Amino acid sequence: MADYDPMAQLEEDRPGKKKQFDSATQRLSRQSVRQATTPDSVQAGQYDRKTITLPPEQIAYIDRLRKAEGIGVLAFYRWLIDQGLQNYERGARPEPQDKAVHDLRLGHWSSGGEEDG
Repeated sequence: MADYDPMAQLEEDRPGKKKQFDSATQRLSRQSVRQATTPDSVQAGQYDRKTITLPPEQIAYIDRLRKAEGIGVLAFYRWLIDQGLQNYERGARPEPQDKAVHDLRLGHWSSGGEEDG
C-alpha cells in the first residue's frame, strides 16, 4: 500500500471534479489480489495450474523431445506454449471446424498429421 497517497485522493475528491471509479484492489499489488482471489489448490508458486488433455501419442512425442533436450517436463511444456503464443501474435490462427461450437481442426503433426476426430 506504499503507492496510496491520501493527498492525491483529496485532490481527486474536490467539488466539481468528475469522480473516477475506485476499488480497493486498485491499491493492491497483482500478487496480493491473486493470493486473495485464486484458490490455494490452483496456485503453484508464481504459476497457476491448468489442466489440458492431449492425445497419448503427442504426450509421448513431447516427452521424447524434452528428454533429448535435457529439459524438465513443466519447463518444456511452458516453452511449447510460449512458442505457440509467439506464433499466434505473428498472425497464425487455428482453423475453426464448426463456428457454432468452435471445435478446432487440428492435425496432430506428432502422429503423422492425421486429423483428430
